[in-house]
Amino acid sequence: MRRHRRRQRIRARNSHNYNRSVKSWDVIVLGCGVIGASLARELHKSGVRVLVIERGEPGREATHAAAGMLAPSGGDLPDSLQELALASAAMYPEFVRELEDEAGAIVPRSTSGVTARSCWKKHTELRMPRR
Repeated sequence: MRRHRRRQRIRARNSHNYNRSVKSWDVIVLGCGVIGASLARELHKSGVRVLVIERGEPGREATHAAAGMLAPSGGDLPDSLQELALASAAMYPEFVRELEDEAGAIVPRSTSGVTARSCWKKHTELRMPRR
């Protein structure tokens, strides 16, 4: 019984060290597609400690299904999001320039029609005529 109480007192004295080896993050991002990776990158640039959790291979879920297509208008986009989508599309060229500067590589892209590209394995580009 005395030995048990002594162990409890020792544990209590050392409890302030209990979580010292456990890492902590300010933000946890679930998913490492283009949105999750971009969000984590921006948060990290602003000094936030970020953990990205991906259940599979990065870029193989929604990003893969969308094939990297950027279409700020048409499709199933609700009218309430149209202004946001157009503003986002206008910001995209600067975003690409930043990525190219950081990576030291060129990101192939087009400014006409709808562009589809895969940034995870190899770069491909499909041009679709406007209707």
